[in-house]
Amino acid sequence: MYQEKITLPKKIGIVTGLFIALFMTGLYTYGNFMNWFMPRIEGFTYTMNSLSGQFNSSILYAMTLALIPVAAVFTWHYASLSSPVKRVMSILIMLISAFVAAYARQQWLIATFTSYKLPEPIQQEIPFERLQITAYLFIGFLTGVLISCLLLKKRSKRKEPLEILHN
Repeated sequence: MYQEKITLPKKIGIVTGLFIALFMTGLYTYGNFMNWFMPRIEGFTYTMNSLSGQFNSSILYAMTLALIPVAAVFTWHYASLSSPVKRVMSILIMLISAFVAAYARQQWLIATFTSYKLPEPIQQEIPFERLQITAYLFIGFLTGVLISCLLLKKRSKRKEPLEILHN
């Protein structure tokens, strides 16, 4: 079966198209993501001190999604991945790392705020900017890129032992 090799301009066009599509998808799905990852803690509500915090958070979430194809191509090139299975594994490692980091942040927030024992049931407010779930998602994604590069990189085998060992 003959497989056509994709030229560099085509690769750049595909990655750019995916970048834009995933960025727009990120902007559209940000509300659902935050609704899913916002820790629900009895006695606490979230407040918005400024719109810039939510705007920055939505842009960071959209950028994290948009960088998936860029990071994938970088990882495939740097780690010399030609196997489709390893390529898919690299993307899965990136995504799993990102969501594990966001989930860890969510659980940490829940553990932190539920440990407060208030004498009477009053409503506490948590500034939205302190949540930083999307920042943890982004850091987890970058960690996943690093892990997939190091874990899946082809290792070169030495053909001859070092001279020092033979003396």
